[in-house]
Amino acid sequence: MTAKEKANELFEKFYLIEDTNDIASMREDNSKSCALICVGEIIESLEITTGHCELRSLDWHEVQKDFQYWNDVKQQIELL
Repeated sequence: MTAKEKANELFEKFYLIEDTNDIASMREDNSKSCALICVGEIIESLEITTGHCELRSLDWHEVQKDFQYWNDVKQQIELL
């Protein structure tokens, strides 16, 4: 799944469509905030895990890819 697809998936999980524009707008802002919180928690857990683990170079390469992916997801959420 691409970062953009994951960003949309997270956003939609928190978004409830309402009939009025005011409520929909509020829900959109809240959905974006919740999705950003989730991604922030994932990035933080990666930082904690890598800080406590002795990683081989192959493992470190995979961790760097994970960091890049989740930072890309965060950026895509911010663009919503």
